Amino acid sequence: MKTGNKIVSLLLACSMLAASFTGTTAFAASDKPTPVEGEIETGAVMGYSHSGMDTSYMLDAAAKPRMLSRAARSAQEELPAAYNTIDAGRVTTQVRDQAGWGTCWAFAATGSIASSLYDELQENTPVLSPAHLAYFAFHGKANPEDPADKTDGDTYLPYEYDESMINDDYREYVGGGNTFCSTATFTRGVGPALEEVAPYPDPFYEVDKTPWLDLDPSIQFEQAYRLDDSIYLPTKNADGELDTTAIKKALMENGGSLVVAYDSSGTRAFYYEEEYQPAMIGDDGNGNKVIMTHYTGSDFGDCNHAVQIVGWDDNIPKEYFQDAQGNSPEHDGGWLIRNSWGDWSYMHGYFYMSYDEGTITEVSQYQVGDADEFDHTYQYDGTGWSMSAGAEDKATAVPMANIFTATSDETLRAVSFYTTDANAEYSIQVYTDTNNYNPTSGNKAYEEPQTGTEQYPGYHTVYLDEPVNLKEGENYAVVVTMQNPLGRAYPVACEMNATLDNFRVQAAIDNHQSFISIDGGKSWIDLADVGENYTAHSKRVDPNSQNQEDWTGNIEPGTSGVNIEVAGDFDGDVWDNLANVCLKAFTTEGNDEDAVTPAEAKLLTITYDPTVTMQVSGAADDVVNTAGTYIGKVVSGEELTLSFAPVVPGREITGVTVNGEAVEDFDKNLFTYSLTMGEENMAVDIEFSVVNKITLNAALQLAKEAQKSDEYEAALSDVQEALDKAIANGEEVAANTTATQEEIDDAWNLLFDAVQALQFQNGNMAGLQAVLDLANSLQKEDFTQASWDAMVAVRDEAQAMADAQDSLQQDIDEMTQALADALNALEPATALDQLQALVDTANGYAADDYIQNDAWDTFEAALEKAEALLASTDPSQDDVTAMIVELSTAMAEIRLVPDKSKLEDLIAKTEGSTDATVKALRTQAIALLANDLATQEEVDALVEELEVAIENAGKPSGGNSSSGNKGSSSSNTSGGNVYAGEGTAVVTSSASVVTAAKSVVSDTTAPFVLKRGSAYCFKMTVVNGSTATPSFTVGNGSVLKTQYVAKVGNDYYFRVYAIGTPGQSTGVYTQMPGEAPVLQCAVTIG
Repeated sequence: MKTGNKIVSLLLACSMLAASFTGTTAFAASDKPTPVEGEIETGAVMGYSHSGMDTSYMLDAAAKPRMLSRAARSAQEELPAAYNTIDAGRVTTQVRDQAGWGTCWAFAATGSIASSLYDELQENTPVLSPAHLAYFAFHGKANPEDPADKTDGDTYLPYEYDESMINDDYREYVGGGNTFCSTATFTRGVGPALEEVAPYPDPFYEVDKTPWLDLDPSIQFEQAYRLDDSIYLPTKNADGELDTTAIKKALMENGGSLVVAYDSSGTRAFYYEEEYQPAMIGDDGNGNKVIMTHYTGSDFGDCNHAVQIVGWDDNIPKEYFQDAQGNSPEHDGGWLIRNSWGDWSYMHGYFYMSYDEGTITEVSQYQVGDADEFDHTYQYDGTGWSMSAGAEDKATAVPMANIFTATSDETLRAVSFYTTDANAEYSIQVYTDTNNYNPTSGNKAYEEPQTGTEQYPGYHTVYLDEPVNLKEGENYAVVVTMQNPLGRAYPVACEMNATLDNFRVQAAIDNHQSFISIDGGKSWIDLADVGENYTAHSKRVDPNSQNQEDWTGNIEPGTSGVNIEVAGDFDGDVWDNLANVCLKAFTTEGNDEDAVTPAEAKLLTITYDPTVTMQVSGAADDVVNTAGTYIGKVVSGEELTLSFAPVVPGREITGVTVNGEAVEDFDKNLFTYSLTMGEENMAVDIEFSVVNKITLNAALQLAKEAQKSDEYEAALSDVQEALDKAIANGEEVAANTTATQEEIDDAWNLLFDAVQALQFQNGNMAGLQAVLDLANSLQKEDFTQASWDAMVAVRDEAQAMADAQDSLQQDIDEMTQALADALNALEPATALDQLQALVDTANGYAADDYIQNDAWDTFEAALEKAEALLASTDPSQDDVTAMIVELSTAMAEIRLVPDKSKLEDLIAKTEGSTDATVKALRTQAIALLANDLATQEEVDALVEELEVAIENAGKPSGGNSSSGNKGSSSSNTSGGNVYAGEGTAVVTSSASVVTAAKSVVSDTTAPFVLKRGSAYCFKMTVVNGSTATPSFTVGNGSVLKTQYVAKVGNDYYFRVYAIGTPGQSTGVYTQMPGEAPVLQCAVTIG
């Protein structure tokens, strides 16, 4: 193309031809004015009306599998770059003229149908009447000759039809229509009629010159052909990109023409100077080529005109398509269009429409069949697809149904319905002898429904693979389940009362006609009961709406469960009651011996425990299917299998009875029962014992895990044993297929209790032991007999608990408190009682066990004196107290005869030793052995020192020599301090001890070993009548820790805790105010 010259030519053409669009005759091919769609004397009206539904999604094809994409490309590549059905001799050549009426939609529909017949009929192809369609679409009624037709009350009405407009002329012809209207009218049996039945007037452009007003009602059901299919073809691929393949293939494969709806305001004329010549081209009468093109822009918009596509040409440069601003589309090429404006302009009624035209709203194709193929059309939907309905999710399968009454003995041979999206799936089932409120209540015709998929949305007639015989007077139901896998639209086409742009839809409905199920057929909704109680969703928000931020639009909620979707904001003035589903049935008179006669089904009633679920395998039609009860229709002789499983996974079946008889062999998780349907109704009662072992199994798992835990190891032995037994019991019950629920519950309760008891671990005995030590340090003679006995009873119980080391902390704490309470309840004995107890103790001393020295003589004298005082009458308190002190002091001063056997052994062992230390200590030992007044403490101390010297004999001397001390400590304090002075016992390096008269008498004077971590309680008695409190210390605080405990009379109780390391020793000292410390005994850590 010569770009520069062409642009000038284009501009010139636009300027020169502008007048032709305003009604002048410049460059026109006829003497009549150039028509503008719908322009008549009474005012401008549009000839094509929007449906009110947003069907823009139908322009996008369904996505194809990737494996087919190459094949799809190949198919597209095989299509020629240019083709038209006129030159191919596959379409009628006449360009008709709608004149001044808004009947483009009727011309497009009848012209397309006629063109589809041309391949077969050629020159005999009839001309069909657009006037018949346009008129009777707005005068709808039921066919009085067909008793199966129940569409009375269904019709289209002119825009804003009311009483004041009832006598207006030409309302049927000026309001316009659309493909939905034409399809609905044809499918109810109204047309298409031949042109001679209702001829269109000669071209006219003034309404008052129109030759007729109304058509004769007797010709309403004239029908030359029956509409079989009316589908909508896509103009784009699944990604929204231009894809002309579907339309081109439809023209190539079927011939004829297609209906396209668009905005007619953008047709223009251009001089054409390209080397390539389209098949259709005009001229200006002066030898100049002129091409008529149409392009208003690529943005989506509403339509107002319908024409026919009769071909295409990919080679027309896009510059020949321009919108009002001079913008060209993205792609070259366009559709060859046949208009309904007669021999109009340069191309005599034809023009090219850009592939990218944004106002293309619908592209549809009609296919017809024999008008006399069927005798009856059973139908309720006279106005056809006005709304799409469904469940909340658009992709959900939704059954729809109509219940009809057979007017005679007939054979059902076909059904028809709409699909609302591409690749829609359907399944068809027929029921005979139904009631009038449940479509599936009768006898099912097919064991499995007839299924199929429709590639394109629209109206479809589906012939039954197996026709069904019907009996006169019986109710029968056609049930079609619809599903849109793409999820772009609700799947069920319905009638709906509505006021649209140029006309109204009036659809009547009665109860017991149309039904829909939003739960997969479990329950049915009578659409007569829905009315306006639907949930309305708006697809595209109106520009004037307040919902601009929410492109799901406003939602008008309802409670029926039925959902619809409208094009713009929901407007109650536009949308009204929902009506019948679009579903028809076609029959022929008489029964066919080759057709299916559904057998009369009997009722099978199954009652069972709702603790199980039931599934039926076999040819059974559900009537009632609720928990515990099943009623189904089953043909005699049919074999069914009933499968029962616990409702809750993990529960088990432990018992089954069928009609009262126990079943021995069954699986715990599934019970199956087979039966053959009899000649009469059957009832089966199945009872189950179902137990819940879920908790038991979970408790077993928990218990076994706990058995491996640290808590188990730390638990009491009784608790461990209880858990082990609970696990063994639980396993036994879990494996028992006949275990009762009570046994199961007991088992898991036992497991939970045992696991919970793991927290009961051995308690800490330290507190109890401390109180026990205090109790054990007390002297019986210091308290009354009754209080002492009560304390001893509690002490013995506490001692048993401490010895067992197998008690819970709570029990230990309670026992500790009980013993403390018993100690606090001790009642001190009187002075006379104390003296008697002291005398009793003294009388138990044997003279042979003690050193016979002055101390013993003093003791015997004091004892004799005390006995005399006790024998006297009513001694004074002072005398008794003084006697207690005197006798206690005498008893404290006597010494047991020491055991010198070990000392003798060491003297013999060290005979001949040359070690200086050993020799010196051996000399001391011999002297001590000969000393009859030596005490046990002196003997033990020297034995210990001599043993250390023997061990160290011959070792090199070092600065850290222990000199007889064990470890880093000895009887001395760790700092080397030696307490000396009156009344103080001093441990020298040779372990000799010097004693003096004491003011404090200890109940423990002999050295002893105290286990590390243990405690020992001392009783220190003040014997000199002082009221001062003695101090209590140890020589090395890192060996023993001291604690004051209590005071009872003149007795003071102190406790020491062994905190040092084994082998360490230290002394225990008391000190009265103003006196030197006194060594009471030595303690070694064990």
